Amino acid sequence: ELFQSRTKVSHGMLHVKGEYASERTLQNDLRFLREIYRAEIKYDSHEKIYIMTNAGTFQINLKVIKEVETLTAGLKMARHFLPHLEKHAVYIWKNLEIYIPNELTSRDAEVAHSTVMATPVAAVNAEIFNVLLVKK
Repeated sequence: ELFQSRTKVSHGMLHVKGEYASERTLQNDLRFLREIYRAEIKYDSHEKIYIMTNAGTFQINLKVIKEVETLTAGLKMARHFLPHLEKHAVYIWKNLEIYIPNELTSRDAEVAHSTVMATPVAAVNAEIFNVLLVKK
């Protein structure tokens, strides 16, 4: 958020706003932004500030990446927790997937898969949802 609102952010402000307990965690997050989101963040040791040189591109990518992550995880969870919607979730994803860069879809699919695996659900016959919904 800080880099979306300004191109220069002090080291201290990152620590406070990010509520970092350690320098290591801050550096890991900065490395993540640089590697995954392709944010061009340089450190000026004289002024003790971080400078983002590609702010406009970074903002656009960040927003799109979060939307893709949301869609991927949401559709994967819908398929997992609501098996009667699996066919529809697959259909939606196949239609959207062609518009999204492959590196985003593969990374987000892994995140969604690990989220689903962390929350196991007993196997359910998908038809039970149709019975329950009709009886209501």
